[in-house]
Amino acid sequence: KERHNLILELEENNRKFLFDPGTSLEVKNLRGVIENSIENFKKASEFVKAITSKNYSVQWNGLEQSNAKKNVNTLAGEMVKMRDQMIATKQEDERRFWVNEGLTKFSELVRNHQADLTKLTEEATKFLAHYLKAQQGSLFIINDEDENNKFLELVACYAFDKKKYVTKHIDIGDGLIGQTYLEGEAIVLKEIPSDYIEITSGLGHARPTCLCIIPLKYNEKIEAILELASFHFFEPYQMDYLQKAGEFVASAIIGAKVSSRMKVLLEQSQQQSEEMHAQEEEMRQNMEELQATQEEMARKGREMEDLLNQSSQKEEEMKVKLKEVEKVKRENDDLISYMKKFKTTLLNILDQLPHKVFLKDKDGKMALANTVVAKAHNMTVDQLMGKSDFDFVDAKTAQEWRDQELAIIEKGSETYIFDETLKGKTKTLKTTKMAFFIPHLNQTGLLGIQTDITELQELKKQVEEKKKR
Repeated sequence: KERHNLILELEENNRKFLFDPGTSLEVKNLRGVIENSIENFKKASEFVKAITSKNYSVQWNGLEQSNAKKNVNTLAGEMVKMRDQMIATKQEDERRFWVNEGLTKFSELVRNHQADLTKLTEEATKFLAHYLKAQQGSLFIINDEDENNKFLELVACYAFDKKKYVTKHIDIGDGLIGQTYLEGEAIVLKEIPSDYIEITSGLGHARPTCLCIIPLKYNEKIEAILELASFHFFEPYQMDYLQKAGEFVASAIIGAKVSSRMKVLLEQSQQQSEEMHAQEEEMRQNMEELQATQEEMARKGREMEDLLNQSSQKEEEMKVKLKEVEKVKRENDDLISYMKKFKTTLLNILDQLPHKVFLKDKDGKMALANTVVAKAHNMTVDQLMGKSDFDFVDAKTAQEWRDQELAIIEKGSETYIFDETLKGKTKTLKTTKMAFFIPHLNQTGLLGIQTDITELQELKKQVEEKKKR
């Protein structure tokens, strides 16, 4: 009787702590109970070995739905729970690795193409569709060039039938794409409207199982909308991945837009600069044409005078020719008057400068000067024209200056500081001289710009003397 009770207690403990098959409790002999207990321990050992070998598909032989409740707290039930937890942990690790690896590859792709908006959107759409095993994908970015007329523009698509989008322009709030931008939340559809989209392959057409439309944000601002169609449902971790990847794309789109706008502004600036150069060249050509016209007018005037001397017997013809001559003279006088006014305007502009500005011809004689230069010589501008340094200083000094200026013309330009004494007054001048082509003389002369820095030099000396004290 004691032995029977002992065997019964052993079987009860086997069912309580190891495994309960859910059958009626019958104890026939000690050996059968012990062998059953040993068999359960073997199952437990094999189960542990399989788990250690990462065989998470292992099953406890005999554990079924009918006896699952009886084994919630047994060794068999706990080991199955451990297996399920390890499977969940493995899946979570795999998903985390999948997300991290995808973000790493995607961020590298974005960096490689962030300077080219078209290439960036195409490669990003293609990568995301591949990585999420979607059969079709499209990317819309917000076109905000006109703040009063924003719209979504299709910039990239992957494996789409061109008939799906008749236009690349979608208004805000229009359709699922426009509504997603308006609400700022992702839309996941598991029942796709029959007329919305079809996935086309060589084997025919099929409606996708799942449609995902997700806004791509950066700093809570939507920059683009991504649409993916697939034959499988998107898991929550895949949606989280899309949101994180969307931040990379949105940030790169902002940078690409700024870069594109800067490029346009730079091109506009260069175009304006070229236009200004063209205008300057046109003005120069106009001046040359005016000069040529003046010479032509003078030549025609001489020709008309010769005709008048030769056609004294043709009075009527002479009168006609005389009228033509008078007309030409009037045009010539108007042109000369215009040239004088133009010259006066140019000289008035030069007179407003606090610097000495002068232009010498190839012989060193004054061809142009402002009032500051003339006053320094106690002369008017007209009196100064045609004068050279030989008219103001001794021949030796004048020749030295002349040799220096010829060397500057040969070299191109030079800036230096020197003391000049005129009429008993000595001033310190900062001088810039350069070779300058004079169109109306058809020769290269010397352009000079001199700034009086006498007071500045005195101040420097005073400061240096104070420092020495």
